[in-house]
Amino acid sequence: MSEVLRRGVGAIHKGRLRSSRVVTNSYFTRSAKELAGTAAVRLIDREGLQRYLDDYNQKLIEMFQAEEAEY
Repeated sequence: MSEVLRRGVGAIHKGRLRSSRVVTNSYFTRSAKELAGTAAVRLIDREGLQRYLDDYNQKLIEMFQAEEAEY
């Protein structure tokens, strides 16, 4: 399990954070998911990261197309 995840959960339990996100380009173990479930930690795995990047890229494309249409 990731030290980053442990620190995020610890900070939430101590009241230093209200929520946290941990991102990986891989997948989370069952124990990582269970630990994240004890606090307001959102786990973003490879597939979630890819969806985020796809959505972001699509928004950029639409923005650039809108700018080109103005000219």
